[in-house]
Amino acid sequence: MRYGSYSIRSYAGDRDGQLLVDRVIKLEEIDTAIPHVFEEIGLPPIENGVPRVNVRTHRSYTEYYDDATRTQVESMYAYDIAQYGYVFGE
Repeated sequence: MRYGSYSIRSYAGDRDGQLLVDRVIKLEEIDTAIPHVFEEIGLPPIENGVPRVNVRTHRSYTEYYDDATRTQVESMYAYDIAQYGYVFGE
């Protein structure tokens, strides 16, 4: 596989595909998850929330896929899609 095309199990899992981390935070949930993580590990809260840099406006991600690329992504990331409840277009 090329750079950027790895399931979470590839870089946060062992050789058997078992995750080696306590928790996976989805990017779309980072604003609500990070404050809890900081509190759990004894770090001070982030003032004004998680900072955002290089924010850009894009079309919906669904517009970048045709049937073939959608099928390829669904195959490559089948574990992630199932494990984290992703649904194309939502």
